Amino acid sequence: GKPIFIFFHDGSREAASFGQIVLSHPLVVETIETFFLPVIINSNGTCVEESKVAARYCAHRSSTMVRIVNEKGNDLVVKLEDDMCNMANICDIMIKSLQRKEIPPLMYLKLLKKEKQALNPRGKSHAEDPQEIVLATKSIVRAELDFADAEGVVATQVGKIGSTEVIKVTYDSVATAQSFEGIIRHALFHHDLQRIFCINEVQEEAAQKEILKFEVTHIKISLLRPAEIIKPIRITKIFLQRDSWRFMPLTPFQATLVNLTLWKGRPDVAASLLSPRQRAILEALETKHARRSAIDVDISLAWDRLEVDGVFCWL
Repeated sequence: GKPIFIFFHDGSREAASFGQIVLSHPLVVETIETFFLPVIINSNGTCVEESKVAARYCAHRSSTMVRIVNEKGNDLVVKLEDDMCNMANICDIMIKSLQRKEIPPLMYLKLLKKEKQALNPRGKSHAEDPQEIVLATKSIVRAELDFADAEGVVATQVGKIGSTEVIKVTYDSVATAQSFEGIIRHALFHHDLQRIFCINEVQEEAAQKEILKFEVTHIKISLLRPAEIIKPIRITKIFLQRDSWRFMPLTPFQATLVNLTLWKGRPDVAASLLSPRQRAILEALETKHARRSAIDVDISLAWDRLEVDGVFCWL
């Protein structure tokens, strides 16, 4: 039978955050509803049976919010990470649990794990270790496609800061060999790098060292001020703008890879990056009208908009 996904809700702030952050993500919800038997236990409630289950699985554990067990009640994943509000951790234990049940890998879930892992490296905050770099290059469209194919890159975003066209590259330096310096070198050698916007002073110092190393003097390096935001422009993910794809609710990593594979003329590969519900939405969009583009829109918001527009409804 299906593995059992047990969420112990003890009324704590952490449990509430888990519901608001993790259980609000449409791909996480889809995975739990499709491939698991979801169970919610009120671990502080008065129900005798709930108390017994809570006592069995919560005793002597550093993380007691989530357990994934088989039909006999045995843990499918013995080791759970402490921070269960970290989306990458939840994706990881779901992937491992499904592997134990010999269910083929879910590509969309793997992509979500990699993306969230890059956004929260080693448990550090975005301010401490942003894993992002903002660059101005001569050809933004070509740079977006090229960086999408680079090792360790999990998202690209094209836009403008003031009158300057830029690309923001999000990368994972924990699970891959990619680095801040590596992204700069790639832009230097392949994309006529013109300017580097640094997110913090550590990046600024690293960028200056890297530029001096190659004796490049024309490239401007500056700190990205809080008021400087990347405004969307029409050429972002240009191949994703075609047909029904522009209305698809996608994670940043999915959108980056789908744009790349559509450019390569492989819509079949692009579809393989989607979840079953996303593929159903793509099919529905061929006959039903959506009103607003989903490109660079948060997946949860884009998902809700399509439901409001009557494109689909999951009951």
